[in-house]
Amino acid sequence: FFLLFLKFGATNIITLIYYFIAVCFLLILFIFDLKYYLIPDIVIFLAIVISGLYNLISIFLNEKNFEDMIFSVAISSGLFLALVIISNEKWIGWGDVLIGLFIGLFLSWQEALVALIIAFIGGGIFAIILLIMKRKKFGEKLPFGPFLISGALLALFFAEKIISFYLSILKYDL
Repeated sequence: FFLLFLKFGATNIITLIYYFIAVCFLLILFIFDLKYYLIPDIVIFLAIVISGLYNLISIFLNEKNFEDMIFSVAISSGLFLALVIISNEKWIGWGDVLIGLFIGLFLSWQEALVALIIAFIGGGIFAIILLIMKRKKFGEKLPFGPFLISGALLALFFAEKIISFYLSILKYDL
């Protein structure tokens, strides 16, 4: 929570309070999905409603752009929606779609993209480690929500540095 204060400061107290609340939702979802492999509807829907209202107010006050918000939501939840439909919920569940929606409302589209990349890389590495250690068998369920949430939190604080680092690598490789 100290990092939130450092990022947003005390100048816009409403934004700071919103992000405190959003991070609390993320932490609850992280623990619940990790322990029960389930996303509680009341928590995720409340998080989405509060984030949606915050975004609408921010758009009305010209602090956010409507198109950017829609793009962020499309990136972060659209991929999971496609995976749910294609796999008939075998690869990923509706809870992940809803977490993606929340992340899309919570982060900019650039941050959401970084969050997804971190989540997929982190989840993939963790799954491979569990398979090698024979703690999981191929095809067994692994909650993806904690990886999405970890990616979202890392992206919130470090997306700009991650993007700059990546672009600097591309610049030298071209």
